[in-house]
Amino acid sequence: MRRPFFSDAAFDVHSQVGQVGTPFFYILKKKPRSGYVVLQASLGAFGAPADYLAALTRAAGL
Repeated sequence: MRRPFFSDAAFDVHSQVGQVGTPFFYILKKKPRSGYVVLQASLGAFGAPADYLAALTRAAGL
C-alpha cells in the first residue's frame, strides 16, 4: 500500500481537522452505507509497530 492515501496539497483536510501536528494517526471504521467513524486519533510517533497494531485491534474490537 502506498502512502499518502490521498493528496492534500492545499491543506484543506489539514485545516478541517484543526491543523494538527505531525505525525498524526487516525484509526477509521467504514460505515455500512458511506463515510467513516473515527475510532482513535493520536498525535506523535506510535513507537513499535506492534504497539500500533495492538491499538488497531483494540479500537476495532478484535
